[in-house]
Amino acid sequence: MSQITLSDRNMRSSLKKFSRVSKPQILGARYAELQRLFDLFGKSDKGIQVLYFGDSVIERTAHEDIDKRSLGQMLVDELTGKVKSVYLSHSAYHSQIYYYLVLALTQQMTMRPQLVILPVNLRSFSPQWDLNPDWQFEEEIKAIQKFLLNPVAIPRLRKHYHKKHRYQIFDQTTVYYPYSTITQIGEFRRLISSNPSTFQEEAMRQREIFNFHYMTPLSIRHPKVKYLQLAVEQLISVGIKVICYSTPVNYKLGERLVGERATVLLRENVDVIRRATHFYQQNNGLQFWNYTFLLDSVYFFHPDLLTEHLNQYGRREIASRISQLILGSCNS
Repeated sequence: MSQITLSDRNMRSSLKKFSRVSKPQILGARYAELQRLFDLFGKSDKGIQVLYFGDSVIERTAHEDIDKRSLGQMLVDELTGKVKSVYLSHSAYHSQIYYYLVLALTQQMTMRPQLVILPVNLRSFSPQWDLNPDWQFEEEIKAIQKFLLNPVAIPRLRKHYHKKHRYQIFDQTTVYYPYSTITQIGEFRRLISSNPSTFQEEAMRQREIFNFHYMTPLSIRHPKVKYLQLAVEQLISVGIKVICYSTPVNYKLGERLVGERATVLLRENVDVIRRATHFYQQNNGLQFWNYTFLLDSVYFFHPDLLTEHLNQYGRREIASRISQLILGSCNS
């Protein structure tokens, strides 16, 4: 069953066609994350053993936290004196941009880590994230492609200012969610922006946001599943070990909003990722860990949080677990 009626290919084609004619464009700053990757691995041997990629989950901290260290920093601190590690992250990063950064790392950097950590955020496969015009990272991918051809300088990113039309395409996209009657992305976005006046309206709004974020059936043919496979394959091909884990989801909230069927669908989607990477697990180059159901609601920014951002206790738990996996892998 297709999760998107207007095909993902058509949607991406429309966005790319518009991006080619969008004017004006100006050159912005150099691509910061590619520059950081080059500073870490492209100049001299800094003895870095572990590289941790990530999205906003490894960056964000809760306002109420006493410990303001990000998840990335917590992991680095856990490993200090044992394994030298670094992290590279950006909000809304996903397997496609990871793949291109992996290409830059493995093809144009003089040094390489022993191990790469690739988190798999289930929401990144949903139309809400996957098709969002702001999160296509087209200019970043073009910059990496230029760097792969000529690694003399980090390319500058071009800035586009014509996003209104792209959001019109996004909003008109027809989607399928088995536990929702909403069929267009624009309907979900209008509901998210609404101000409910009753408890029932707010409960319905929260339920539909959870649907929008997580309740789309995942196919092994999804483009970002393919990019995950390519990233893992590229790393293993040059002798770099890989640890993948599925990012914790506030599944208890999902059960309250959508019912136990929410957990069933989340589990099925994790199984798609597991099957997609099974070959690499069999050949000992990859470890995959399911952390989707690891944490209760109290480990997120707040119990009703509809994203994956963790408070200090959730970040400590994930950092501790990943550090143990890293120590086991680096010492094996």
